[in-house]
Amino acid sequence: MNTDYLSQEFSASVDWELPKGFFMSTDFMYTINSQRAAGFNTKVPLWNASISKQMLKFNRGELKFSARDLLNRNEGISRNTNNNYIEDSRVLTLRQFFLLSFTYSQVKWD
Repeated sequence: MNTDYLSQEFSASVDWELPKGFFMSTDFMYTINSQRAAGFNTKVPLWNASISKQMLKFNRGELKFSARDLLNRNEGISRNTNNNYIEDSRVLTLRQFFLLSFTYSQVKWD
């Protein structure tokens, strides 16, 4: 059984350093699945973005607000093959969410 299918992935990302210790970041990934079973030829746009602020002495702290899957379109497609069959299935995927995080980096000098 020779069955061809195609999965393409295109991506771009941009990071900005803003005044006063602010940073902004965004990335976009577009996945195209084709030549699969009906209903599994999907086009999935995935857009993430974040804004952060460095703070504390020596910029050791970072407060960041992140948004994942801003378009709420994330979808997982999987293909399993064997000598006797081809199986296309949907995979449970984490969808849109927002995250507020704080990171502290401690530098230890010897």
